[in-house]
Amino acid sequence: MEHEERIMKRLYLISIALVSLVVTGGAAAGTVIDAGTFEKPGDTYSTSPYSGLFTDVITFDTTGIPLMFTGFHTGMAGDEMLLTNTADGSQYNLAPLFSERLSLSAGSYIFTLSGFALNALNDKIYSDYGFKITASPVPLPAAIWLFGSALIGFIAFSRRRKI
Repeated sequence: MEHEERIMKRLYLISIALVSLVVTGGAAAGTVIDAGTFEKPGDTYSTSPYSGLFTDVITFDTTGIPLMFTGFHTGMAGDEMLLTNTADGSQYNLAPLFSERLSLSAGSYIFTLSGFALNALNDKIYSDYGFKITASPVPLPAAIWLFGSALIGFIAFSRRRKI
């Protein structure tokens, strides 16, 4: 069953890549990036490519922990790139320095990252981008610390009464 799901996922990714190639008239450079599975805080993936019009397809799995999508870009048209969640259509316009928190439920996700690198028009322009996906640590609520200190105080108080 799991093997069939992987095959279907790959076929879906290939079809998205082919559709993006046809829609842009074959002028796009793009890759399918498999960022892996994010299971615990500190899990990371990063990359850095391109020139001209591009649409990259980014796939990853998560166990439901929050993810931070951070990075940079330079030499892009309109000074922005577009990150799109293909499942629900939500879009993030990424500024030259970006940090987006993605709160996603457990599952497999496919995002596209698109833009136009100006170095295709003028080789004196430096165009590049890089991003990193990091599983964010989940902060403990303050109530846990308060509960812990109250519990320690209660134990200390009960020991004094017995003596």
